[in-house]
Amino acid sequence: TATATATAATVTAGTTPGTVRRAGSLPFLLGNPEVEEFQGSLMLLAPVSGLVPDSAGGLPAELSRIRHVCMTDVPKTVSAGDLIRFLAPARGEIVSVRLLADKNARATTYMALLLFKSSKAATQFLLSFEGRQFNLMEPEQCRLQAVAKVVEPTQGRTKASGEQCTICLDPVECGGGDVISLLCMHPFHAECLAKCLEISCPVCRYSQITEEPNQCQLCDAQQGLWMCLTCGFIGCSRQQWQGSGETVRSNEHALKHFKETGHQFSQNLQSQRVWDYARDRYSHRLTQSTEGRKIVEVLPPGCPGTESGTAAGPEQLTREDTAEALQLELTFLLTRQLEDQRVGFADKMKSFEARCQQKLDQAEERLVRARKRHAAARERCETVQRERAAAAKEAQGITKQADGIAAKLQEETELVEALRLNRGLWDEQIEAVKKEAEHKLNLKSQVLTLLQQRLDEKLQLLDA
Repeated sequence: TATATATAATVTAGTTPGTVRRAGSLPFLLGNPEVEEFQGSLMLLAPVSGLVPDSAGGLPAELSRIRHVCMTDVPKTVSAGDLIRFLAPARGEIVSVRLLADKNARATTYMALLLFKSSKAATQFLLSFEGRQFNLMEPEQCRLQAVAKVVEPTQGRTKASGEQCTICLDPVECGGGDVISLLCMHPFHAECLAKCLEISCPVCRYSQITEEPNQCQLCDAQQGLWMCLTCGFIGCSRQQWQGSGETVRSNEHALKHFKETGHQFSQNLQSQRVWDYARDRYSHRLTQSTEGRKIVEVLPPGCPGTESGTAAGPEQLTREDTAEALQLELTFLLTRQLEDQRVGFADKMKSFEARCQQKLDQAEERLVRARKRHAAARERCETVQRERAAAAKEAQGITKQADGIAAKLQEETELVEALRLNRGLWDEQIEAVKKEAEHKLNLKSQVLTLLQQRLDEKLQLLDA
């Protein structure tokens, strides 16, 4: 709405980090406009997109005290049941939902005031549902604003305490369960209302969805409209009546629709008469007049009041003479139109089923491809795990071998060191052995020399 848009603009540059600037007041209306209405207002904070984080990057501290959240600009095409289903993921944290009429845009949208069990749940809802589409078929998105204060109307019923849900007849407590109050202020259990197929209030029959006036689907004309009985197309007639009684040539969209599609029967939305474009006349000869509900005859083409003619009064017939003919003609007409409608809707259903089947086949193909990719990835993962286990086992063996080699190396190192230490002792012992051997050799040489001398002396004595 204009107010909600204007309030969003109040969050400007220069806002101190960690604070929330109030976005102003938004008036709302409660009650059935045909009976009584009460006005209140909401003190709104900045929209979620305009919140300024604190110095640590988190949400403003002021949101820690917020339990009310307002859904603004909810299209009136979204019924209460649709809204309950939309809020289903967060219903466990919602205490109550109140539908409010937006005073500035009440013809097209409404608001929903949500009360949460805790400020944490309200903050999580603000972050999760902001910008989410109400459904996949329409572009409207959920717009949220935190509510600092709710100014209730000075008169009227604002709470549901002590009342009963007219669907299940159990007591409704505003603070003790999941409760929704409609625009007419009648409260219900959300679960009960979600199962209700009606879009109007089960108590007062007030509906938030207002019917739009019929108009030509191509030129937006609202007078002289004809609806195709085969496909439901609404188009303008060949002439448009003016206040002075004159006729003006129109866009002839109903006739063009017949030429394009071949759907020959159309019904005048004002007189409820059925026109046959193939024969260029009304499909039934007799009908009931709007005054007195008398049986009258429908005039042929060129006479006043027809789709191709310009106007005059019908000739009245007696009920006794024409009742049987009227019944036969109407029965034949309805049978033919129902058959044409059945064929048309059957063709539409076949086309729709073909599109759905095509989408289903595409989805199945994507699912098969995804399963194949999943199987291949799983197989690769298993292969990698087996290779990893083998590598770990091989690494464990190599580690054991390395430990053995390191132990042998340490042992040999200690042996070499011990041999190095004992080498000096062995060298000394060798030197001692060498000296002893040389000494003994010298003694042996001296003994031999002495013996040789004695031998020589003995020989000389023998010679003498």
